[in-house]
Amino acid sequence: DCHIRMMASPSPAVFRIQHDWNETLPAKTKETVWISCTQGGNTSQGSITFLPSLGNDDGNRAIVACECTGGFTAELPSSSSSSSSSSPLSLKVRHDASSSSCMIVAPSSIITHPHNKRILHMHISPQGELGVFSSVEGGLFLFTVSDRAIRRTFEGHKGDVYTCRFFPSGKVVLSGGADARVKIWDALEGECAATFVGHAGGVLGVDFVERGRNIVSC
Repeated sequence: DCHIRMMASPSPAVFRIQHDWNETLPAKTKETVWISCTQGGNTSQGSITFLPSLGNDDGNRAIVACECTGGFTAELPSSSSSSSSSSPLSLKVRHDASSSSCMIVAPSSIITHPHNKRILHMHISPQGELGVFSSVEGGLFLFTVSDRAIRRTFEGHKGDVYTCRFFPSGKVVLSGGADARVKIWDALEGECAATFVGHAGGVLGVDFVERGRNIVSC
């Protein structure tokens, strides 16, 4: 599934939607996908059914309405309803009980690779040439965006690696995981340059400030 975190409210709402929701559009028949919203430990589940119109000259059908369950409402902007539109496919979703809403945008491209374990986080370098993704059981990998080939495996974390991020230079990677460690890696050589300790639990997020002079973790 894919998820979107809304940070505007004191208790963030997290929307999750069926990962291939966009592949059902434009629909020629009724198509239903699942959706959920979690806020303050409470999760609401529902569904969105895309209703097609009578059809277009190209044989596809434009979406004109959405039927929802579970307290959700959804709307496809007019530019996203037609297969002939060049605009990114997007879906506006609202959950009434939590008074939260978001705009879900479909991916413009999908990166596939032979890794067969769950991916927990991914980041693309500012230059757009390299990517890094973290996984379960200590997995942390560097790949080239152009051919999706894995170039480097970073070994050092114990347990799941929850987060990873490139420094602005694109040559250094920051990571954190279930072992309560934050690590800095040489992206090109694969060596761990530094390890920071001090967290009482798993590290869920990392970032940098002042162009990488300082880092923050949570």
